[in-house]
Amino acid sequence: MFRFVVFCSLFLAVSFPTSPILALANELSEPPSQVIANTTEAVPVLDDQENISSAEEQEGMVTRETVSSAEPAIKPLSIHPTSLDFGIVVAPNSVTQEINVQNNIDAMAHWYVEFDPSPEELRAARHLSQTRYLSFASLMDEEHYTVPPHIARSVGFSGCWTNTDGYPTSSGEGNESLQISFSGTGLTLIFATNAKSISYTLNGEAREISLPQKEEVSAKVREEDPRTGSLEAEEFAGEIHQHQEGLATEPLAEKYSDREPLPKTKLRDLSLAENLTPGSHSLSLNLSPSPLTIYGIKIGGVNTRSAGRNAVRVTPISGRVLAGETEKIRVTVNAHGLESGLYSRVVFLNDGTGIIPLDVHFQVAAAEEGSVIHSYVKDGRYFLTDLAASDVEWLAKAGYSPAGVAFQLFAPKSAATVPLLRLVNLATGDRFYCLESERRKAPYRYTYERNMGNIATSRLPNTKPLYRWYHQDRDTFLFTTASDTKALRNQGYIFEKTVGYVR
Repeated sequence: MFRFVVFCSLFLAVSFPTSPILALANELSEPPSQVIANTTEAVPVLDDQENISSAEEQEGMVTRETVSSAEPAIKPLSIHPTSLDFGIVVAPNSVTQEINVQNNIDAMAHWYVEFDPSPEELRAARHLSQTRYLSFASLMDEEHYTVPPHIARSVGFSGCWTNTDGYPTSSGEGNESLQISFSGTGLTLIFATNAKSISYTLNGEAREISLPQKEEVSAKVREEDPRTGSLEAEEFAGEIHQHQEGLATEPLAEKYSDREPLPKTKLRDLSLAENLTPGSHSLSLNLSPSPLTIYGIKIGGVNTRSAGRNAVRVTPISGRVLAGETEKIRVTVNAHGLESGLYSRVVFLNDGTGIIPLDVHFQVAAAEEGSVIHSYVKDGRYFLTDLAASDVEWLAKAGYSPAGVAFQLFAPKSAATVPLLRLVNLATGDRFYCLESERRKAPYRYTYERNMGNIATSRLPNTKPLYRWYHQDRDTFLFTTASDTKALRNQGYIFEKTVGYVR
């Protein structure tokens, strides 16, 4: 019987090489190989979708490849940063920032904005909308760090904090301190340091947390260049570049292009407080001998309003990233029609394998009127005034002539602004104007005279820079919004800095 079965099998194999019986036998006898399905899935194109230009996408559909496997070892795309803080947006203006979309695989990757996330994805990202992210980035190009106005009431720096590409860095000598006042249920610190631990005091209770070293880095610690957001980046590309109504501030990359690239930095997200009783809390950071750079904080348990789709928009809403490349996309916050208050929204990007959440945070404030500043001149010396009675009387006696309206300041306590002070040289009568925080840096011969109003520290919509020039022969300063630098240089003026932004 056995010989008969063997003979029949050989006969079938010779006579019918493609016999289904033999095929079935081979399939059962061989171990199953891993099968990867390369399918094409159709995704409808939305009316306002941009950057869809290839010939195969003419029928109102975009194609993307999907792999029928478990969660991939490496996500095709990642975004940097993963959180955006727009600070204070004055209604009805709009503000735009850029983020990097990085391709992590050896093939072209597609992405699009997911306008209809699943309930599971919404639940997974819900905690992001209950968190308030505050970035410590300052656009003031100063050697010493200047606190951004929208976080000035929440954080207090003492000591000599230097400006490292826009972020505060301690000296490492233990002479600085940081106090944080917040209302919520938790706080996460985003920072970089080589220290082995972080010591701090929370509501009067001393605490210390050991930091994993490089060989022990956990999934919660990101190896990242904080300046570009790209993993293990070698060059400084400038992570944030703000645009406002078509006018762009200089990117951080240009601002610090003369500096040597920083070494690779371990950027850490460390929870310093969790499950606190809702209410006000205080945290004091005890600095170690190692330098510490702080990039921001996340406050949990914050009640924010949900910003609608029209308030937070992404441009373009779909795209492709070549293998190993990074593309930029723009995120715009529009405060038109929004009431004053805190807002947040989670933007979902889909890369074909899953959702990448981007949480957006901002505060809306109502616009206020400010002082109109007039210019007067005498013998090459300029005097800026809001026509206060005391100024008008002095100008008449001193023989100054009116030179027209110079600019307009903001009202006191206006969002994203700080006081602009006027100082006087009692020996010459020359005036010097500076931010309140820079009063101590003013020339020694100038003394405080009065507060002129408020000036913006970053370029808000419908604003222009206020420049400071110095004439060495006359030993006098010129504060002007004029952009004709050639004419000023021909008159003997030397450019010193941008004081701030006025209307």
